[in-house]
Amino acid sequence: MKVVYITDSEYVMPTYVSLMSLKKHCGMKHTDVCVVSADINEDDIKRIEELCCDDFSVRVICASIEEHRPVAQTCLSKDIHVSAASMLKFELDTIFPEDNVILYLDSDTLISGDISELYNINLKDNYVAAVRDMGDMYTEKNRSFLASRIGLDSATYFNSGVMLLNLSKIRKDNIADRLREYRANGINYFMDQDAYNHVMSHRVIWLDETYNFRAPILEEIGFDKTNEIFFGSKYQDPEEMLRDQKIIHMSDRFKPWKYYTRWFSDMFIKYYNMSPYRDVPLKLESTLGLYYKARDDRNVIRNKMKYQAKKCGIWSFWNLIEQEAYLPESEYLKGRGMERFRGSEAGKNVWLFGCNGASESFIYTYSDTVKIAGILDNSTVRQGSDFHGIWVYSPEEAVCRMREETDTVIICMRISADTIAQQLDCLGFRNYYSLGVLIAGEEPYRSFIEELDEIKKRPLEDIVMLESTNDCDGNAGAVYEYLKKRGSTHTFAWVLKNPDNRRLVHEGNIALCPSENVEELKKYLRIRAVAKWELWDNSPVRKVRDDQINVFLQHYGMGYKKIAKFYGPPKYADYILTTTKLGYGMDPDSLTYFDEKRMIYGELPRNDVLFSDEWHELEKLTNRRYSKVVMWAPTLRESAENGRLDSDIEYPFGISVIYTDADMQRLDAWLNDKNMLLMIKLHPRQKLRHGFDNTDNVMFLDGGSVKKVHAYKLMTQMDAMISDYSSIVFDYMLLDRPIAFALEDREHYRISFLMDDPNAFMPGEKIFGFDDLIHFLENVYNGADTFAEERRALSAKYNAPPEGRGCEKLVKYLGL
Repeated sequence: MKVVYITDSEYVMPTYVSLMSLKKHCGMKHTDVCVVSADINEDDIKRIEELCCDDFSVRVICASIEEHRPVAQTCLSKDIHVSAASMLKFELDTIFPEDNVILYLDSDTLISGDISELYNINLKDNYVAAVRDMGDMYTEKNRSFLASRIGLDSATYFNSGVMLLNLSKIRKDNIADRLREYRANGINYFMDQDAYNHVMSHRVIWLDETYNFRAPILEEIGFDKTNEIFFGSKYQDPEEMLRDQKIIHMSDRFKPWKYYTRWFSDMFIKYYNMSPYRDVPLKLESTLGLYYKARDDRNVIRNKMKYQAKKCGIWSFWNLIEQEAYLPESEYLKGRGMERFRGSEAGKNVWLFGCNGASESFIYTYSDTVKIAGILDNSTVRQGSDFHGIWVYSPEEAVCRMREETDTVIICMRISADTIAQQLDCLGFRNYYSLGVLIAGEEPYRSFIEELDEIKKRPLEDIVMLESTNDCDGNAGAVYEYLKKRGSTHTFAWVLKNPDNRRLVHEGNIALCPSENVEELKKYLRIRAVAKWELWDNSPVRKVRDDQINVFLQHYGMGYKKIAKFYGPPKYADYILTTTKLGYGMDPDSLTYFDEKRMIYGELPRNDVLFSDEWHELEKLTNRRYSKVVMWAPTLRESAENGRLDSDIEYPFGISVIYTDADMQRLDAWLNDKNMLLMIKLHPRQKLRHGFDNTDNVMFLDGGSVKKVHAYKLMTQMDAMISDYSSIVFDYMLLDRPIAFALEDREHYRISFLMDDPNAFMPGEKIFGFDDLIHFLENVYNGADTFAEERRALSAKYNAPPEGRGCEKLVKYLGL
């Protein structure tokens, strides 16, 4: 049996230490070891080969890595040493042409037990024997973290640091070529590991964790969880557990030759002190020092927040005032203020409900005076992680740890304190408070609430408050422009997300940006207290008086997704706009409509511009003329604002199907050959992970750049559209042009569909990969439109009769 390492000049010392541990524990009469080297010097080669003895042979093989450097640089993982030498793993079948099976070991492994059983494994028709990556297996609810990013289940994702490789099978099936192809064009997070898993995961013999025990696990989740998850709680202490491990893999950035780690540095140093490198003392940085640095950073923030709290209040607490979280429906919550909380013995252990800004502010402001025991959150994505150093539990798990005599829950939610209180009641726990009620009795919030109460006694003024997804756009934006053109005498007050968009508000009207600073938020709240009309698309403008008229215009008509847990009209909305009764019949699964609300059925105001061909928005973006222009309008997958994550994989370009620079360049080249333009209009709140400045025929419009044009006027100049689960396709159907649906990531998309058969509501080509994408674009280029009849039939069902009079009819209905 041959044992193989791959190393370079940075890893030559730990490779030597690993070789020493192998020499002690290999368990064979004779072990043949090869170290494949990229750039180590003659002295290091000599040291390694001096490890040879009668039953342990070592030789160094030099290999070129120049061709691998460009690919190695595409790794997306952070804080991990990734060298071009690691790519030599893909060439092991040719480096060792006479060997059928080899054992590959990473240089950051320590052999701590007898591994001779590995040599007796019959790989049969499998490519590899390996250990499931322990880091992927302990994620909450068994949800994959590493595997999902390359489209695999965590149950089939292995760590490539220890692999028994079937070289004869790998040669026979040309696996090396497939590994290189995936590395060049696949999703690059963990270099060779992702490639091996993508290509080999269906032909693996699974080894138990003792053959690749990932050292970071003990630090990350502790002994008790490690013992329970991986070993059935059979060990009494960490020392007993570690004695049973055969290969220790130090696979994080805290290498034991750089940092002192609690469990593994002593093990490493034992061999290091017997090595020829021992004359160079190790200068180990304490990981505890890193902890103290993080703690000191948190203290700076805490002290800053305390100063801010005394001066003008905490921003996140002002958000509670904005949503009137101090006025819950529950009389029980209303009666539990700060005085009662401070006088109660049951505040010894405080639990916060909600991973949000208010919780964060509470932690930094009050953690010196109360003990924060944990955080509760209904999001399964949050549960099982830490939030500012405090562990997050499901409500069910947390309540089991509480006693009403000593524990208190503070609900840190802006608009759902009553709902959370009911949830805690159902779990049998009643000792809870609303953070909104608590802070309402404190300064400076108390004085401002008293001021607002006085303002609310004044008569309402002829002010129309407006809000939209991306400021001055959407349905509210269309109504605004319509009324301005017709000489409306109303005063308009725009509630903006981006202060730069003040320039979009006509002179003589009001531009408010409540997120800019506390004074601007106060200004917004004062005007809201006297505005007669509130028209909003996306972020609720709260109704604070019975005689105000609150209209939820929505930012779509018919949709695909059940999003009630993310988004929906609050109880105070008076009117809700939607396109048809048929669509409304499906939407209760999506939005939580309240029976007493008055539905307005009709055209969406923003779609009025689709009924004119006089627009020239494309010319604002490019001077080139194209044979065809296609818009790709994906739905939101990861929010840049609030951490919302609707998919379990990442999207470097904000779209599915295209994940690598190589694929983007292939697409750009194809489009250039046809003189076509693909315009990728990202969701305004989509989190961006990649730059977009190296393509000629692919143009990106994000939430900022799209303000250069009118997005819906621009749509009239598109020859076709690609979307996925976005409601924009129902608007685009009004133009009666080809649509394709990019569904390649559907199994990773977390939000459920409204329909049992979503395909029946997708009248267009389906894109599941790069070739499908090119096929659709080719059809657009050639003028083909094979789904025209299906599209027209669906549009007639779920769009209001198309007249282009949405603004006119809505204004008349509301009496504006």
